[in-house]
Amino acid sequence: MGTKVDVDTLKKKAQGRIREALDRGCMEEVMKLAAAVQELDNASRAHAIAAERIASALSVASPQDAAANPLDTHPQRATGATMTKNARGKACRDTYIRNLSTGGIRLFRVKGRIYEATSGRKVGIAYASEVLADKWWMGLLDEEYDVVVLLCEPRSGDVLDFVLPTDFVRKAWPLLSRNGKSREMHVHRVGVNYELEPGKGLGKINQYLSSIAELA
Repeated sequence: MGTKVDVDTLKKKAQGRIREALDRGCMEEVMKLAAAVQELDNASRAHAIAAERIASALSVASPQDAAANPLDTHPQRATGATMTKNARGKACRDTYIRNLSTGGIRLFRVKGRIYEATSGRKVGIAYASEVLADKWWMGLLDEEYDVVVLLCEPRSGDVLDFVLPTDFVRKAWPLLSRNGKSREMHVHRVGVNYELEPGKGLGKINQYLSSIAELA
């Protein structure tokens, strides 16, 4: 119980610092703190699964019961709980690519988060989890893309895929904050609407949700 309280306290402090950094416009600090909160969430999930496995082991009354009720050793479940932010992002992208392939759309990985469509279009795929309520921060290498996909994982429910077309990418890219060799993106949900970089005039991106025709 003490560990959980410590994690919750750290998470609240980090979220408070994120809000302060947002007020100052310090996006580099926001990204670092958001990654830290994601690590805390992963640690909490790992702790919960470990407790569940221990409880399951203690509930086994005999070898016969143990044979009938083996411990859960599913590798995907254990891996998902302890993934780093980057590994979680890669897993989400890989799943997204596989799902596209089953629908007849193929993307080929060039490097990192950069892919190429069969049409030759250059596609960047960014990922973020919902660290603060209704907010996602992510980044891509500062290169020229034809299409950018924003994978936003909410605290509950399916991952949202906003597929930004070329004209929108060209308009938005110069307005994004730069951090080293990358450009940073902030998606904000207000009610049922999703906005990219609120306050910079880019407007809603709801219309690009699952707009996968751009990737063909």
